[in-house]
Amino acid sequence: NAWKYQARSYRHWFWDSGVIIANLIATASSFGLNTKLITGYIDKFVNELLCLEENKEASIVLAPIGIGLSEQEPSKIQHPSRFVPDIVPISHGKEVEYDQIWKLHDASSLNSTDEVRQWVRSIKSMQEVKGIKDDSVKLFSKHIEPIPSNSQPLSEVILLRGSTRKFSREPITFEQLSNILYSIAGPTPSDFGEKKSLIDVYFIANDVTNIQKGAYFFNRKDNSIDLLKANIRRDVSGYLCLEQSLFSDASAVFYIMSNI
Repeated sequence: NAWKYQARSYRHWFWDSGVIIANLIATASSFGLNTKLITGYIDKFVNELLCLEENKEASIVLAPIGIGLSEQEPSKIQHPSRFVPDIVPISHGKEVEYDQIWKLHDASSLNSTDEVRQWVRSIKSMQEVKGIKDDSVKLFSKHIEPIPSNSQPLSEVILLRGSTRKFSREPITFEQLSNILYSIAGPTPSDFGEKKSLIDVYFIANDVTNIQKGAYFFNRKDNSIDLLKANIRRDVSGYLCLEQSLFSDASAVFYIMSNI
């Protein structure tokens, strides 16, 4: 999608891949298969193994599935010779190149085993769960109350998750909100640790039973929600989502943040 966003499209590599990975993990989990995300590796070796074209394609994450199920010992892979298979051209005209994309990607690539190890060690310091430092901004706090639920078959979940362009404006229960929060910030098996998510979750409660309307922060450190601003008008959540009325109709709207 660089035709629209130009060099900024580099961010979409990770946004779009994140959606694909989330569905991959959910699908593998539904079949009882262990999955682990590998985000730190020697980029050049993997790209060459996959025969990717330099400065046109690149790998950004690996996801082994069914870890430990193979009865055979893993065989050593020889470093492949450079080979690019015949492919149908993406476009007949000259492609527009954005050098900034590759400068940014190359600067963040890992080039040796030592660099991978150093990166893994450094990333662990980011996993410290922190709450809001200034307690004066909290109007009140409340612990979430998730309730156990039985997993459903994948096919049923897919049907239940169908997109909608209209919400009923009916309230959701605090227990339902608690289950969402409990799941949304859970651990993701990865090469840099098994702790909880690195994201920060804020949300606006437009219509949730047993809590006041307003803007909240989800404190993952003690599984509680902190009210930051009460009695927010319903149209505010829509305004923050590019003024789309769909997000004013929703019972709750989540705003996912990350400290970069």
